[in-house]
Amino acid sequence: MNVLERSAIFSLITRASHHPLNVNYFRNLCAGIALSALGDQFYNVALSWSVLQMTGSSATLGSMLMLAAVPRTLMMLFGGLLCDRISPRRILICATSARMILVGLLAAITSISSIHLEILYALTIAFGFADAFTAPAMGTLVPTLVTADQLYGANSVTQAITPLCAALGPIAAGVMVKRFGSSAVFAFDSASFIFLIMSLYMVPEKPRPVMQSSSGIWVSIGDGIRCVIRDPSLRYVTLFATAVNLCLSGPVAVGLATLAKVRFDSPTALGALFSAFGAGTLIGMILAGAIGRQLRRRGWTLLILSAVVGLGFMALPFLMSLVATVLALAVMGVAGGFMDVQVVSWVQLRVANEFLGRVMSVLILTLVGLAPISIGVTGFAVQMHMSLTFLSAGICMTLSAVAFAMSKHFRSIE
Repeated sequence: MNVLERSAIFSLITRASHHPLNVNYFRNLCAGIALSALGDQFYNVALSWSVLQMTGSSATLGSMLMLAAVPRTLMMLFGGLLCDRISPRRILICATSARMILVGLLAAITSISSIHLEILYALTIAFGFADAFTAPAMGTLVPTLVTADQLYGANSVTQAITPLCAALGPIAAGVMVKRFGSSAVFAFDSASFIFLIMSLYMVPEKPRPVMQSSSGIWVSIGDGIRCVIRDPSLRYVTLFATAVNLCLSGPVAVGLATLAKVRFDSPTALGALFSAFGAGTLIGMILAGAIGRQLRRRGWTLLILSAVVGLGFMALPFLMSLVATVLALAVMGVAGGFMDVQVVSWVQLRVANEFLGRVMSVLILTLVGLAPISIGVTGFAVQMHMSLTFLSAGICMTLSAVAFAMSKHFRSIE
């Protein structure tokens, strides 16, 4: 074995030992996130199928998901502020406990009698309030647990957990809903939160710069927004994330459920579509974590991948078989997952720690919080014409990529 071979092997061993999963509390946290995310996939399938079975209306499903996302949007910036003022770990424990109680209540009600639509609306809206604090807190907590060199790998793992569960969970959830009913599925989701809470208690409370609380709430939130606006590259990345997710959220959340119901009429098909997109997203996130900070021409890469997702949406109306639809969704998932990890990690490394909670809340607001608009519009649009809805989403996403390609600030992102 020559010197170069020994050096390459040593480099691989060093990189492997430096991976954040070698840290016990981070590994336990990832395990807790994974079980909770698996429960969330069961919840999504059970809720979507229950509403469609009760009403037969994708517009009703869209309106319910939209209303659940409204409090998440309204409270997202406040959640980021609390992360900077208090502790993202404590916020996560409280928010996760609230979500566990709400889903447990839903399981209890559905086990006793058939649930009324009004109760479903109320519980999903309350769940949206609790969820508003979860994403900013997790985005603020992860950078405190790892070094800068480990951050892309850590984000790759934590963000890949959801699509991994999205690849495995929906099919199992569809079978479980069919065999045992929605109540058992909701109960499983509620129990899954217990392990995440336990893992969060094992995470050490590491010191980090905490903002002074003397400023007013709105002034402090405004400081975070101004931090985004004053940095041209950060501003364009945030706008790009907004455009992508406005085109993506509704067609995935409502469009795929409607596609499974109308074209295949099966909860198993619904699980297969969600699983395909989730599996692709997982692969994309793993690739993004492996490349890490070494990616060159990051702006151009993001533009090309967003166009790939747009073309995928435009292809869906013409794919009549389940296999072809699954393959298309898998490719779209790869592109979307790669973009997610690269964008979030780039922002975390660019922003000062004392502003990180508020800036992450602004970013996540674009990634998650603006979903009500996309979901609401898609719910009504797909009710009128499903194929035209997918075509419109694909065209809008492709045109967005073309528009951002004209910005030198975005093209030059490295």
